[in-house]
Amino acid sequence: QNGVSKLTAARETVAKMQKKAAKKSKLLAEKQGEADVALSAITQSMSGATDQKMSMEELKATTEKENVKIEEQKKIIDEQLSEVEPLIAEAREAVGSIKSESLSEIRSLRAPPEAVRDILQAVLLFMGILDTSWEAMRKFLAKSGVKEEIINFDAHRITSDVHKKV
Repeated sequence: QNGVSKLTAARETVAKMQKKAAKKSKLLAEKQGEADVALSAITQSMSGATDQKMSMEELKATTEKENVKIEEQKKIIDEQLSEVEPLIAEAREAVGSIKSESLSEIRSLRAPPEAVRDILQAVLLFMGILDTSWEAMRKFLAKSGVKEEIINFDAHRITSDVHKKV
């Protein structure tokens, strides 16, 4: 009887332990699931960081290539500018050397020669004056400071429409 009671006690202890093991196994499965989710999130985050790093490296390489192209274009533009600047200075000097008497003489003409008319039309259009009649040309030439206005003209103001007209 003593042996039977010990077997019964052992069976009860084993049953309790099996219940505890089942609960612990269930808890372990839950924790394992949480750990798997966390590991997946970490892996995804690492993958995203790697992708982002690769994107940044590609962007950096692209930017460096563009910077090289920009530097090359800048050199070309600087060369062209060095060729054009003397021409601009010469043109400004030529406009500055026009005598007021010459402008008065042109204004006094009944009709200007064709070459003078063509040049004045271009100047008026560049200056933003769309009326290119002889009267508008005379009025423009009569303005005080007309030479300074031409000398200080900003070519960036020329629109593509005006460029085509000229």
